Amino acid sequence: MANQMAAVATIKAGYERFVVGGFGTMNNTRVVSTGPSYATTTGTFNRFGNSVYGTANTTYGGSNTFVAGSNEAEMQITMLNPGDPGYEQGIDARTALGPDWQKKVDDGINNCF
Repeated sequence: MANQMAAVATIKAGYERFVVGGFGTMNNTRVVSTGPSYATTTGTFNRFGNSVYGTANTTYGGSNTFVAGSNEAEMQITMLNPGDPGYEQGIDARTALGPDWQKKVDDGINNCF
């Protein structure tokens, strides 16, 4: 589908053929953890004579994790018309889109999958 996106862009820009010059991807996703939003402390104690013994327990809650960021891709294309260097080696945009090329140009290609 990336070739089809390039083909649509080529036709919309007024060119006939294109050459893919480079392709790159980036994964900018990450898992983010929020801190606790509350803490509850409970305790018990016992007194024996002049001494007090006790324990305390703190429970934290309200933390969440979520995924943030994006996966990205970029493609460098060179658009060509007759007479441009490399035109003969370029991919014909209409052929890349197939017989319903006009519909794809009108509607666009929404993803690379």
